[in-house]
Amino acid sequence: MSRVFFVDRDLGKAFPAALAAAGIEVRPYCAVFARDDVLDEIWLAHCGRQGWIALTHDRSIGLRRRSPAAFPEVFASGVGLIILMGHRKTSDLADAFICSRTKVEAFLDRHPPPFIAKFYSSPGAPEGEKRGPGRIEMIVSGSTRR
Repeated sequence: MSRVFFVDRDLGKAFPAALAAAGIEVRPYCAVFARDDVLDEIWLAHCGRQGWIALTHDRSIGLRRRSPAAFPEVFASGVGLIILMGHRKTSDLADAFICSRTKVEAFLDRHPPPFIAKFYSSPGAPEGEKRGPGRIEMIVSGSTRR
C-alpha cells in the first residue's frame, strides 16, 4: 500500500523535499493550504479524511491530545499523527526518517489510524557509515478509546 505523508509547516520545505527525493509520497503543508495559520485541528482532520499520515515536529500537539476523547473530530476523521522528537535540524530529522522508513511502514501496518505516535531519531552515524533506524512509539490509539 502506498502511503501519503502530510508534512506540517513547522518542518519547512527541505524536509518534504528530502522525503520526496527518497521516493516517499508527501503533501507539504504549503501545497495543501494557502494560509499559514490553519488551526491544528483543521489540518489534522483534513489529513484523516484524505487518509494521509501527518508528520509534525510540534510536540505540543501530542501534549494537548493525550486522550482521543479530547478531540473527537480529529479522531473521528481517522488521522494518523507521527510527532518527530528531538532538537535536531530538519535535514537530520529527514535523514533519520528516511533511514527508518521500513520501521515506520511496519508500525503503520500494525497500527492503523487513528493514532498519535512519537518518532525518535537514531544518532547520526560516523562519516562513511550507514545510520541506524530510529524508533517509533504509540502515544494513544483510537482503538483504545472508551
